[in-house]
Amino acid sequence: METEYEDLKKKMEMETNEIRDKMQFDKKAITVKFEEVEDERQKEAKLIRAQLQREREETREMLSSESKMLQDQVDGHTRDLMDIIKKEKAEREREVASVKRLMEDEKKELQL
Repeated sequence: METEYEDLKKKMEMETNEIRDKMQFDKKAITVKFEEVEDERQKEAKLIRAQLQREREETREMLSSESKMLQDQVDGHTRDLMDIIKKEKAEREREVASVKRLMEDEKKELQL
């Protein structure tokens, strides 16, 4: 009976050790899998950040380009308006000078 007890005890210890070993192996496998998943998530996050950074740069460049284009258009329109204003001013000054000459001529004629 004593040997049976010892045999059962040994058998139980062996099974307990096997179960403990299997649990440790499973725990390590789960840990490795978790680390792999975490590494993959980190890589994906890094790729997403890089993509977002590229898109931000592209958007910034596009906005800058469009802003420059709009500013160039505004500058062009401003130059055109200034040219028109200068022409009209020159025409008015010529007209005023012409009217003054006519008035002086008429004055001279009246004085004669």
